[in-house]
Amino acid sequence: MEALKPGFLKLGRASLAGVEAEGARRASIRSLVEFAREYGCTVIAEGIESAPQRDALVGCGVPLGQGFYLGRPVPVERALADAASR
Repeated sequence: MEALKPGFLKLGRASLAGVEAEGARRASIRSLVEFAREYGCTVIAEGIESAPQRDALVGCGVPLGQGFYLGRPVPVERALADAASR
């Protein structure tokens, strides 16, 4: 990891399966978040589809996420226009 120096570590949708329930999945995500922090990486969770998933990931320390629960994909031009209008 030190040689690569990535800025982000992305957790894929498959790695989120069952994160709503306390257990091994959450423990592994917490470990990955801590590992990423030690190397200066920001963790992004991909494929968040429900409030319980979001809440569990926030509880695990995941700072960024994407998925249909948070918003549908839009063309970059629209995203920029929406951001500029706020």
